[in-house]
Amino acid sequence: MWAPALEGKGLHQTDSGIQTNLWHSDNPPEDAGTTQHATDDASSDNSLDGAPGVDALGGSETSATKTHETQASRIRRNRSSRGRVDSLAADLESGVTEDDDFELGKFMREGHFEKRTEEGSEKKVGVVYRNLTVKGIGSTASFVRTVPDAILGTFGPDLYRNLTKLFPSLQFRKPPTRTLIHDFTGCVRDGEMMLVLGRPGAGCSTFLKVITNNRESFAAVEGNISYGGIEAERQKKMYRGEVNYNPEDDIHHASLNVWQTLTFALLNKTKKSSKEDIPIIANALMKIFGISHTKYTLVGDEYIRGVSGGERKRVSIAETLASKSTVMAWDNSTRGLDASTALDYAKSLRIMTDITNRTTLVTLYQAGEGIYELMDKVLVIDEGREIYSGPAKEAKQYFIDLGFQCPERQTTADFLTARS
Repeated sequence: MWAPALEGKGLHQTDSGIQTNLWHSDNPPEDAGTTQHATDDASSDNSLDGAPGVDALGGSETSATKTHETQASRIRRNRSSRGRVDSLAADLESGVTEDDDFELGKFMREGHFEKRTEEGSEKKVGVVYRNLTVKGIGSTASFVRTVPDAILGTFGPDLYRNLTKLFPSLQFRKPPTRTLIHDFTGCVRDGEMMLVLGRPGAGCSTFLKVITNNRESFAAVEGNISYGGIEAERQKKMYRGEVNYNPEDDIHHASLNVWQTLTFALLNKTKKSSKEDIPIIANALMKIFGISHTKYTLVGDEYIRGVSGGERKRVSIAETLASKSTVMAWDNSTRGLDASTALDYAKSLRIMTDITNRTTLVTLYQAGEGIYELMDKVLVIDEGREIYSGPAKEAKQYFIDLGFQCPERQTTADFLTARS
């Protein structure tokens, strides 16, 4: 019994009498001509099998020939399907190339990100820090506890520790602290970019966190920080969204896709009267960082499958830019990006900083010479101490005059980091 055909393709019947749907099989479906031809061959073979004068050897030769022809037809069909996939990929690549003529500078001048006047951006906020000192809780040695220690600790240190958490006034002494940053002084004007260099553990991330008013994880922060003349306490209370910090780790809502992540960030910083600009800005951010093809892909995390690591980092960068903050700090934001993408990212920051008069602070490890040339100032940190803060063009010569030699073909950023 045969089912009706589907656009020239249909069901065929096996020797066992069970119908097999070609659309659900692993092999691509045969066209109508091939199916009809195979049916005719089968009917002719059956007639030959029943005809007199045909021996068993002839029948086996015929079946072998049929098997060889079937394998050859499958190979031809697989090659044709691969050809269609390659042509589709070429069409997609050509479509992406057509969209690559996006001009970020023109888009920013149109005023989608912020209000603009004839003189430029309305918001111009610089950062000034004086005698900045940061202290953290010192790490102490920990030992593996034995059963006697656990029993004795239940009625001694452990009980005291739990009580002091509930009642801090019962503490006899404060936990030991250590200084993370020693007496930093400097400024970053609006429209400038500062590159913060130092070895891992030197205090680069600590400096960026304190500059962006994220002080919760530190024991004490001494000194003064002002944002366009506004003190840090007032900024934290009234203008919290104008200062943003992009951490090194990518933390997102893994169940949201890229489009939902960006539009949600824009909804939080866009007025109701300007909501029609949200899709325009979201599409522009995806074009800037080349993630338009992941528009409806989940962001994901360690447990939910989503975009790749490099694409997730670009989503983090785009989400931070969607906050429209005037002061931005980027903590090793090029991790997971190749050299070309990292340079394009730095150029995008340079364009946004120039056009919107933002204040940008960046920490990068192994920054290329092309990225270093985009910076206005550089801050070099050595074990929590400021050893250079000033124009980026004069930093290399400053250390050369002190007697340090720069090897050939070594980038300026690596040379400055090696001094710490």
